[in-house]
Amino acid sequence: MWQYFWSYQTDLPAGSGVALYDPTHLAWLAGSLALIVLSVLVYRRLSKQAQWRLQLTLALLMTGGYFVRWTWFAILGHYDVVEMLPLQLCNLTAFLELAAILSGSTFLKEFGYACGLSGGLVSFLLPTMGPYPFWHFYYLQFLAAHLILILLPAIWIWGDGFRPDWRRLPRVFSLVLLIAAVDVLLNALIGSNYLYLNYVPGESSLKPIGEALGIPGYQFVMAGLLFLVWLIQYLPWGILERRKLQRAQAAQPAELTLSK
Repeated sequence: MWQYFWSYQTDLPAGSGVALYDPTHLAWLAGSLALIVLSVLVYRRLSKQAQWRLQLTLALLMTGGYFVRWTWFAILGHYDVVEMLPLQLCNLTAFLELAAILSGSTFLKEFGYACGLSGGLVSFLLPTMGPYPFWHFYYLQFLAAHLILILLPAIWIWGDGFRPDWRRLPRVFSLVLLIAAVDVLLNALIGSNYLYLNYVPGESSLKPIGEALGIPGYQFVMAGLLFLVWLIQYLPWGILERRKLQRAQAAQPAELTLSK
């Protein structure tokens, strides 16, 4: 079990990786969902001070894990700035979620919900782990980082009472555009593919779309998918807000009648 735990992908035996939706993948998906639900239930029983400490600990574990990963790559002689700067959306959102906890910023929590929760779920459902087996440092670090990326917005919503608001989305989208602009410039300078803006990675399920549409068609599809995901994320909250407003309006005539 430990023989290949720290090995780089080229040193792993053929066929050792976890296949998409094989029993291992499905098992850790189910286990992750159960852990998120259990964590939220435990969180709600903690004092406010303990809740903040737990959030901070989770965020530090998540962001610290990236530094450990980069150190591992460097020790093995495989660190490459073309691929490993923290400029993918999930990497950046992890550090922004830490900033949200330290600052209490509602906007950064909104960004964590809009980009962290959705990005984490996509990574869980369509992981791009290459040849790594489940019991491997890289696979477990990937799993832990994205689990916390999802968990923090979950405890903000179902533990702290934070409510996502679609009216904050323009600011969120502006920050996403700023990140994309930086990545486009860097991609052009060093030949990287941050945010997957230049091409679809070979292991991605979107590769046929990229090959069919090319650039910029593929980029427009990616933007469309982002808006579709946001629609799914924010529609339930919009419906709840509308129903709450309708109930409040319906209660007003009754209150006026009683006052008379």
